[in-house]
Amino acid sequence: MIKNIQKNENRVPKTEPKRDNTILKNRVKANYMSLVKAKIEAKKYYPKIAKRLKQQGVVVVSFTILADGRITNVNILKPSKYKRLNNGAIKTLQKIGKFKPIPKELGVDHLDIVVPIKYVIK
Repeated sequence: MIKNIQKNENRVPKTEPKRDNTILKNRVKANYMSLVKAKIEAKKYYPKIAKRLKQQGVVVVSFTILADGRITNVNILKPSKYKRLNNGAIKTLQKIGKFKPIPKELGVDHLDIVVPIKYVIK
């Protein structure tokens, strides 16, 4: 009977690291995405003419972050009704140019990102 208990104990650690690893990856990815969104918000380009005309809206963009943090494949998935804001969203990503490298814990060479960029006059 003691041998059976030991065998069962040996099985538990085999599944735990996978679960722990998934939780860790999810946390690391969530933290990285928070940094990405914060940088976009901090560097957001709001065209002066758009502000003056009180143009507001949301531009949903997609892009790829490479392992070293470079940004590629920038696209507008859902434009706002204002061309200036759409151009501002693209310019925002151009201004950023590069994010921090993707954390090695994620084990990926790129991340495909979809994020809304909100333009609101405060």
